[in-house]
Amino acid sequence: MAPEPRARPGGSAQPAIRRLPTSRLILRPFGYLAVGMIWTVLWLVILALAAALPVALSDRRPVGLADSPLSAAEGIVNLTENPLQLVAVVVLLGPVLAAIFGWVVAMLPLTSWPLAALAFVYVARSLHPSYAGEPLSGTSTTDDAIGPPTVSQTALSLLPIRRSRLTDALTKAYAMGWKPSFAMILSCFWLGLGYLVAVVAFTWPVTNVVGIVAFSVVGLGLAGYTVHRLVALSRTVPDLPAPRRASSGRRRPRS
Repeated sequence: MAPEPRARPGGSAQPAIRRLPTSRLILRPFGYLAVGMIWTVLWLVILALAAALPVALSDRRPVGLADSPLSAAEGIVNLTENPLQLVAVVVLLGPVLAAIFGWVVAMLPLTSWPLAALAFVYVARSLHPSYAGEPLSGTSTTDDAIGPPTVSQTALSLLPIRRSRLTDALTKAYAMGWKPSFAMILSCFWLGLGYLVAVVAFTWPVTNVVGIVAFSVVGLGLAGYTVHRLVALSRTVPDLPAPRRASSGRRRPRS
């Protein structure tokens, strides 16, 4: 039964403030904290794999798996003896590897860290009394999110019920990761190319100062250009569908 309105001193009725169950209020921060930690771990795993790949492909012991530097590998030596084959391999294989690396290094982290950040925002909100009477996040569905084929629409969770500048920025990044456009994927290609340059420089290995500076400038320049393009594209990203609000269980009075 709904609580009766309380009368103000002036005679007008004031609706009673609704609060969520006490057990939910107590457990809510721990639930969001656990979710945030899980997404943080996934994000760190992605970054660790990206950082470990150049080391694993090198001959640096004990981590490196190669028996010799890339410059002394049999296939590379054969290619350097035939410049036409070397150019063909770079032209055909380079863009494919750059596209894959760009997706892994840039777009894949966008599927995890925004969710972690949103969960930690809800941890802070769950400790604030002004949020005690409302849910903090909700779920919406969409047809065009990435992932395996599904019979029904894909659910996007952890969407804020009450928006702010911070949650708007995080949901933009969330949308970029789970609903990427072709322009975003193309922009990430340049970051993948910079990552490929860094991998080659590390596994070759490039040891002279001029070479290290040149590879660093090219790699960082491509990474900076990618970040610039993604920030510009984020302004054009449409908002994710609004989350469904939980029903309060009250019936509206008939007019």
